[in-house]
Amino acid sequence: MGQLNKLFVMILLVLSLVSCSNNPGNEIKKALVAFLDLLSAEQKSKPLAPFSHKKRNGSDFLPDKSVKSEKKRLGLVMEQMNSKQKDRTLYSETDSMLSYSGSNMIKAANSFLGSLTRDQKSQAFAEFSHENRNDWAYLPDYFLPLSSPDKKRFGLAMKQMNSNQKKLVVNLLETALSAKGILTTENVRMLEKVIFSLNPKKPFFDPELYYVSIFGTPSKDKTWAWSFEGHHISINITLVNGHLLSVTPTFYGAVPTVVLKGEYKGFQVLKDSLMVLKDEENLVKEIAESLTDDQLKKAFIQEAPPKEIFSKISDLTKVDTNILDPRKGLKYSEMNLTQQEKIKDLIKVYIDKFRPELIKNLDNSPLTEIETLVFVWVGSLEKGKPHYYRLCTTNHLIEYDNFVDTNIDAPHVHTVWREFDGDFGEDLLKKHYQTYHH
Repeated sequence: MGQLNKLFVMILLVLSLVSCSNNPGNEIKKALVAFLDLLSAEQKSKPLAPFSHKKRNGSDFLPDKSVKSEKKRLGLVMEQMNSKQKDRTLYSETDSMLSYSGSNMIKAANSFLGSLTRDQKSQAFAEFSHENRNDWAYLPDYFLPLSSPDKKRFGLAMKQMNSNQKKLVVNLLETALSAKGILTTENVRMLEKVIFSLNPKKPFFDPELYYVSIFGTPSKDKTWAWSFEGHHISINITLVNGHLLSVTPTFYGAVPTVVLKGEYKGFQVLKDSLMVLKDEENLVKEIAESLTDDQLKKAFIQEAPPKEIFSKISDLTKVDTNILDPRKGLKYSEMNLTQQEKIKDLIKVYIDKFRPELIKNLDNSPLTEIETLVFVWVGSLEKGKPHYYRLCTTNHLIEYDNFVDTNIDAPHVHTVWREFDGDFGEDLLKKHYQTYHH
């Protein structure tokens, strides 16, 4: 993927959606034409080029100033667009134009597996019953043994792949993630470069140390799963007979959330300094600031925010309610209509990282259980101060933690979406096996 504030990223995303869809129709073409119609003649000359153009297969996630002159990017910078043009690029309706089909994901997973050598496949593939299928983490590789001496990631690192295999990984991700999800994933990976520039003696911060693992044979008649994971990212997809069971746990983190110093100082996305996961923070601040004193007393469960999400990587089916009580907080029914709408918008920030047709395919989501929601807020309302919040419904948990990273003196954010009745589709898998007597 190229730099993520360039128009050509969106166009390539659309092209890749065409490649993994059996019947996209003319809707994508209409969306592109509608976008191009919004451009001035001068603007239009920048993103358009023949399909045979040498830049079509170029990719780089470095800031412009770090890209060699002979590799100057083709495309229209988003800061040169007006609001309508930006909306057409990042939040195009194309994400919802294609109906969900497990066959797209199956095809992408098998294409990736088919590209691997025998040794690579032994690292990337295992049976569905493999002990590592339910194992997940969001620490850098270097720190994993600190949590457990023998702990290491299962999967094939992008660092061990050739360029074609990396493209196939992107294809697989695009069958699950929306354009927004792809952007978030690439932004978090890019931050590894930033962290390394601030900590050059720590080579374990690397945008190539992200692992792909597939458990079970990708097939419409099989139960199988896949994950994409590394520092501050954990995406876990579980399917049975082509039906999507679960997209949890889903974890995204970021440090620094805003690039203020070092080699990457001044790098911009739109008109703001690079701020990853900003919607997760900005929306909840609006909610917290709108609470009455009585509401705030109910939402406020303790004085100091935690230095880590409460759930960590524990089994939520065995959660200690003394640590994480899903009933404690401000109830959705105790909010006014404006606050309720903002809560819905906040939930969408998390679930909209996935393609909407996938979310519709789930048996339930935080939005379908919105009436059972409880909201918790801990910490200061002051900008830049540590804070924490969580959203709990009957089956779902969303957590956000913002604390100061003393190593680089910058905000450090962790976010997670999980299921109380079992991540990785565990509860639904049990019901499936009981019904069909596997």
